Amino acid sequence: MRFDRARQFVTGMRTELAALAGWWVHEVRKVLADLQQRLAPGRPHRTTILLSDTGGGTVVRRWRDGTEESIPFLRTTQGDLPADRNEFWPVSPTDGGTVHVVLPPTATLVRRVWLPAAVERNLAPVVELELERELPMPRSEIHADWRVGARNRDRTKIEVVIAIVWKREIERLIGTLTQWHLRVATIGVAVSGETAFNFAPLRSRRSAKRLTRAEQMLSAGVAFFVFAYLGVLSAQWMYERTTIAAAISEAREQTYRVEHMQSQLASLRMPIEVLMKEIASPASAEALLDLAAALPQDSWVQTLDMHTLDDGTCVLKLVIITPVATALVNQLARVSHFQKVALQSSSPASFALFRDRAEIEMQWRKPPPEGI
Repeated sequence: MRFDRARQFVTGMRTELAALAGWWVHEVRKVLADLQQRLAPGRPHRTTILLSDTGGGTVVRRWRDGTEESIPFLRTTQGDLPADRNEFWPVSPTDGGTVHVVLPPTATLVRRVWLPAAVERNLAPVVELELERELPMPRSEIHADWRVGARNRDRTKIEVVIAIVWKREIERLIGTLTQWHLRVATIGVAVSGETAFNFAPLRSRRSAKRLTRAEQMLSAGVAFFVFAYLGVLSAQWMYERTTIAAAISEAREQTYRVEHMQSQLASLRMPIEVLMKEIASPASAEALLDLAAALPQDSWVQTLDMHTLDDGTCVLKLVIITPVATALVNQLARVSHFQKVALQSSSPASFALFRDRAEIEMQWRKPPPEGI
């Protein structure tokens, strides 16, 4: 089941690509024809050879402004084109020019068959199978072309109109046109006032028709510019992607550095803020001055922890290196602003001889002004 779906998908894509290629060739030829008409206004836009049932024919030359020129001629007794085109074609066409041939209805055999609508996407092999079943002559002796003519009401079936011509007749016609140095674009059949089918050889239903040298050069030029544009676009996209990726990486690295510095500043900000708060407090400044004045010269503070309460009391916790801890406590207790001086611990200092390491906790309170 999956293989069938894949095959149908590939077939559909191939059909779509063939249709796209055909449209592209048609547009290229249209542009080239417009350029030729502008560069050579006297050259006809389309030249058609109409063959009749009475053994004659007409060359119709049509210009883009709508004017036409019809030149009748007679075919040979065998029904072939005249060997010399100059006999009936006063103004010879340019060598290598393109012509379209229209056969009379009596030159073809038309058969109509009804087929399921599901085979429309892959119609060529089904029609070939029908031809092998129905034709009374070998397939190698004929040229065949077909088109979808009608559909039934529920659109479950399609009518395929198949037109058949003898291959030798087409080969003789092409041989004469080749001697005239003309290139055959289409060989159709006049049906109900319009041209249908195409029996021109060297064409494929799934590929573009053969291009002239000018068309090949134009197509190659367009393809080159398209690939060049895609290459430039890809290179620009890769360059921008690489540049933007490098810029994003650099920006991320700088952002990481800023965030890291911000976290470090945040961790260092707290003690600084506490210190700034304590320094900004008048009580803290006065407490430090009283402490500095009360300490003897042979003692020094190792660590100090202080904070101010809501009522203005400053609590101090300090580690002091002093000769005698108890004597220092008594000296601090005699200072009027120091209250609740208490010795928390005392031990010999390990790095100083005849010194004690004392931990003291006390409060500093400024007395209220007199008269209050």
